[in-house]
Amino acid sequence: MKTLNLPISSCRFCQYYQSEGRRGGMCQQLGVPVRASWKACAFAVPTFSSSSSSWETLEQMWQDEQLMLTEELSVTCSETSSGTDTTVQGETITSKSSSTDIMLV
Repeated sequence: MKTLNLPISSCRFCQYYQSEGRRGGMCQQLGVPVRASWKACAFAVPTFSSSSSSWETLEQMWQDEQLMLTEELSVTCSETSSGTDTTVQGETITSKSSSTDIMLV
């Protein structure tokens, strides 16, 4: 995994910064009040740097096909046109002249 070497210029861009309105915020790492505009300390971590939320990890999961659909989705489309009902399973209905209702079952 690549190491992120992103400079963090101020507290507001740190993962541990929690905003508290106009007063500034709290540093969750140190447990002290800070201002968003203060220069970041040596403990600063980019907001999206944790391995669980990095884009690289998500891309790797996608490539490894770990994201799989676990439930089957059944779609029933019903179209009403000139007084008759037509029900179609597993197809998409496109109609310009009548309204189409789609109900997920």
